[in-house]
Amino acid sequence: MTAQRRAEPLQKVPISIAAFDGAALAQSHINDPRSLAVATPGLQIAGSFQFSKPVFAIRGISFKSFNATDQQAVGVYQDEVFIAARSGQLAQMYDLASVEVLRGPQGILYGKNTTAGAINFNSKQPGDDFEGYITASAGEFFQRGIEGGVTIPLNEQLSVRFAGTYDRRQGVEFNDFTSHRTYGYRTYAGRAIARYKASEDVTITANVHAANTKANPNYYYSRGLVPTGTGELGDINGFVASKDFYTISSPYQNERERIRQKGAILRMEADLGGANLVSVTSYDRTRYSTWEDTDASPAEVATVDYHDLSRQVSQEIHLASDNDSPLSWLGGLYYFRERLTASNITTFFGGTSDQSYNQKTADYAAFGQVTYQVTDKLNLIAGARYTYEKKSISFLTIDDGVYDFSGVPVTLVDAYTKRTFKAPTYKVGVNYQVDPTKLLYASFNRGFKTGGFNGTVFVPGEFTTVKPEYVNAYEIGLKSSWLNRAVTLNLAGFYNDFSDMQVFNFVDGVVPVTQVVNAASARTYGLEFDLILRPVSAFKLQFAGTLLDAKIKKVTIANLSSLSGNRLPLAPRLNLTASAQYAFTLGEGVTLTPRAEATYNSRQYFDNNQDPFASQKSYTITNAFLSLENENAGLTIGAFVKNVFETHYLNESVPFSPMSIYFTKHGDPRTFGLSVTKTF
Repeated sequence: MTAQRRAEPLQKVPISIAAFDGAALAQSHINDPRSLAVATPGLQIAGSFQFSKPVFAIRGISFKSFNATDQQAVGVYQDEVFIAARSGQLAQMYDLASVEVLRGPQGILYGKNTTAGAINFNSKQPGDDFEGYITASAGEFFQRGIEGGVTIPLNEQLSVRFAGTYDRRQGVEFNDFTSHRTYGYRTYAGRAIARYKASEDVTITANVHAANTKANPNYYYSRGLVPTGTGELGDINGFVASKDFYTISSPYQNERERIRQKGAILRMEADLGGANLVSVTSYDRTRYSTWEDTDASPAEVATVDYHDLSRQVSQEIHLASDNDSPLSWLGGLYYFRERLTASNITTFFGGTSDQSYNQKTADYAAFGQVTYQVTDKLNLIAGARYTYEKKSISFLTIDDGVYDFSGVPVTLVDAYTKRTFKAPTYKVGVNYQVDPTKLLYASFNRGFKTGGFNGTVFVPGEFTTVKPEYVNAYEIGLKSSWLNRAVTLNLAGFYNDFSDMQVFNFVDGVVPVTQVVNAASARTYGLEFDLILRPVSAFKLQFAGTLLDAKIKKVTIANLSSLSGNRLPLAPRLNLTASAQYAFTLGEGVTLTPRAEATYNSRQYFDNNQDPFASQKSYTITNAFLSLENENAGLTIGAFVKNVFETHYLNESVPFSPMSIYFTKHGDPRTFGLSVTKTF
């Protein structure tokens, strides 16, 4: 585990974490973000698009916005680097050594302060031996994929690893207006990592990577609200959507989502004798575009064409103790800079609104954490971080017939602003190692999420600044194993108190406008558990879950006063997962392992209004897997069925009042497939 920026056993880390190594990712076919959410209690992933701008929620905390300008409540890291561009956060999800989902505020040891948590994607690194693998897969909807990685030691000092992936799938939905399938994709990516041992004490690792995604996902299903006289509900034009859950109607055939991402990371580590010095330098560039049929109907009424480009650089340097002293410590400095440019064109009933902006961010931070071993069993922890961030944005909106009806293009917004956000964050904690297999811990975190600007500005009133969001987070937990590690039980209880909570909200009108404001205080509390049973070595049962209460306490903005007492979005009261697998030995080195897993979510809402139409009622997803492994031959054959009972569920539901509809995004139907993996 690297949750505390050190390699530590999971059961020794005093943080609530869901962790998956490469084997666990493979056995559950976790190769996309939503399959990660299915396997991780307390983690929800939503969004209006397929690969871009995901919205993550941990313990019911998220920022439900589609704007590129907005920082989410959950930070995403690739090989220790914070990825600011939401459209590029998932591009490197292949050839992974591990994935870690850290629950709770991350404001001390990580690059950007977040109030909900962090997700770490850790790539497989070059080793000293030649080894690798290749996996080919095929499945329903003409899915075809190939992934592989290989480590090549060139000499005693230099080793390289090359990895890549290619995956494509036809659409899982049918457009009955054009008679074509939609919601398909094609994605490919590659990575090269070189590790150079300059000496016994100095190691330099260089990582270059790139990814390209093409998809046509942004058709929506129309959920009408207007009675048609036939007992059905439609939109204002009388359009009634198909009764088939996976059939949509759009006059457009070539909607597209395109993401092109590339970057580089240079990591240098030096053993100074009693301390380790680490420097991480990075560059990342993500270009994104998508085009959507907003009215979700055959009528050519409302569309949006999004384009944005993010370019970021970051530098972190930290020094950590490496000795047997009772006092261990880590301290460092962090610098981050991003330039985000965007151009979005909205058409509405023949009019157009052309919005463009340029946002610049510079972030500086100093951080440190100390752990003092009072006794062999008792440790005290204290950490702090000070962040100073400068942001500026220039915004230009030229309107031609959406809000202004003069008949000629008119500049409605031509504005510039800049802000400075600065705050200390801190943590105190205590750990008690009852015995080598049982750890008790308690902690307090003061966290914050930086402020920013509204990224959707049609009219001057939408050009607003949002201040930082703060949280006081309390957590107690137990990490334990029993009966010679046949039983593992981890428990965590938490309470989060939020102030100046950032809220994204639609305001109805002839054309809806958006608000991004510090509107509320909120509190969330709950209990998490993770139970693993191994009655025999071949048999594994796992149960995990989150019981959550997440509500807005008080609202300070007049037009949002009705939100008081509402449940936060993406915050089901109960989220449970269960899995079972048994490895049957068929011969020397040959095992057959059936595995079944299920995830249950109680009702959750997709916005702050606790709107029943913008919600998903309780549902269960069941997956089944079968793998045949010949260890001696280095060969594994796998089969899977996801969403076995074809449960119908929503990933998103958003009101669009001009059409009297909710446009919705549907989860995948039942899918099945095969994979073959050869290791060498």
